[in-house]
Amino acid sequence: MNGGDNPENTEPLYCIVVGTVSDNKVYLGKHGNFSLKFGEEAQKAKLQFSVSHPNDPDFGADYDKAVLAFQEHQRNVSGTRDHRYFLLKEESNAMRMNFALFEPKVSGSN
Repeated sequence: MNGGDNPENTEPLYCIVVGTVSDNKVYLGKHGNFSLKFGEEAQKAKLQFSVSHPNDPDFGADYDKAVLAFQEHQRNVSGTRDHRYFLLKEESNAMRMNFALFEPKVSGSN
């Protein structure tokens, strides 16, 4: 059973990958990558960028191994065969990173 079928049966994957931040589709405005044309819900703002193959040859082989490992893990946990949103083939297997800029406030916190 893969994680796509049962999200409760998954564990996070942690790793360190050395690469180069790509300038492809980078927009870093006051709302991160959130486009105001979709409304003014700033709580949905995120930072999104791509990490591509490193320029330093000492890290290149490790990056290639990481891509192969991610491809395997993605196949194992994905609920579909649509694998185009993390490893970007059009950018030579760059990795798309997304981070929320805001976290919801929980009751009892300041």
